[in-house]
Amino acid sequence: MTMTDGELLAEMGTDAQKWAQEFIRRFGGRERCAFIDEGLMIGWFANAIMAGHDEGYRKAIDDQGEPLLGGVR
Repeated sequence: MTMTDGELLAEMGTDAQKWAQEFIRRFGGRERCAFIDEGLMIGWFANAIMAGHDEGYRKAIDDQGEPLLGGVR
């Protein structure tokens, strides 16, 4: 069964290992490229997930570093 993009995002969430395993399953690992393995991809996905988290957090604070809660302090 093929998942929609939304279903894939919901299934994987923020688990870098799940993303890495799916990447290897879809695109191959060492059999396609000698230096790509699950460990490398876990690091890559963990970094990408945290970069997205940090960017979301950065956008959710005001200029004085105070959290914005729905636009209200």
